[in-house]
Amino acid sequence: MDKDIELLLTQCKDKWGQSDEKMNYFSSNLPRYLENLSPEMKDIILLLINYFDYYSHQLVNTYLKDLHNRTMEHENIDIGNSVFCVLKSQRGTINSSYEYLIEYRHLNGIGKYSIVPELNDIATKEYWGYIDNIILIDDFCGSGKTFVDYIEKNKNILIGKHIVYIVIHIMDTAVSKIEAYAKKNEISIEIVYEHKQSAAFSSSNELGMKRVCFKEESLKMGLYNENDIFGFSKSESLVSFYNDTPNNTLGVFWKNTSKNNALFPRNNERKPAWMRFKSDKKQRNESNYAREKKKYNG
Repeated sequence: MDKDIELLLTQCKDKWGQSDEKMNYFSSNLPRYLENLSPEMKDIILLLINYFDYYSHQLVNTYLKDLHNRTMEHENIDIGNSVFCVLKSQRGTINSSYEYLIEYRHLNGIGKYSIVPELNDIATKEYWGYIDNIILIDDFCGSGKTFVDYIEKNKNILIGKHIVYIVIHIMDTAVSKIEAYAKKNEISIEIVYEHKQSAAFSSSNELGMKRVCFKEESLKMGLYNENDIFGFSKSESLVSFYNDTPNNTLGVFWKNTSKNNALFPRNNERKPAWMRFKSDKKQRNESNYAREKKKYNG
């Protein structure tokens, strides 16, 4: 193995902590992965890895305890006047926030009556007036849109409450977006995070000059739209967790294509038949339309 790559892997292990299955996959596949890249893309990937953050289960648990302790040190925040909840999925299904909330509860010894997955279930009760703090638990915040949309949707019941957003990893653009929203709407929002990250190609002047080249090389590797190339909402994130990789992360790290075997692939959970029905029907209609149009055009 190339000595520079070996040194990089050692640095990653020191930074990310105890090895797990995903870290071992990354370490064993990185040399072969780099061999298949163009010289230009290889240099870019090696630079990006220096800024990449990976969170093992053990590291996540360490941070969930640390974030809780830091939050409870704040004035006027304690278990007795707070509820803990999640950013509800817009699809209505479970997301990683639910997993982290349960983990957070057990790690920090929080009673079940303080956990409220759906705020509207408690906002109609007479004791809502005795709750001062709404504490939201999350693993990652890319653009800040999901958080702001959630607050906006529930603004009528959150006015007058102190909102604490506990998140392990957040992008600096998301912090700016949330703070601007809080100021404009006069809502008390406090962000407690473990790590704040800049967009990948803003991490250094050297990377900034390679953004165009990265896009060109990504296209050659089968990533054909900017949300895949630069991450969802063009977040340019460089992060993965033990349970999944956010699609805000640069696509080469998580999206498998015929020309890219991702180093931190996303979980590929198959949707149930009832959820696939709508998209399958749309695809059939589009195919039928294309056939009819071809027939008509002769």
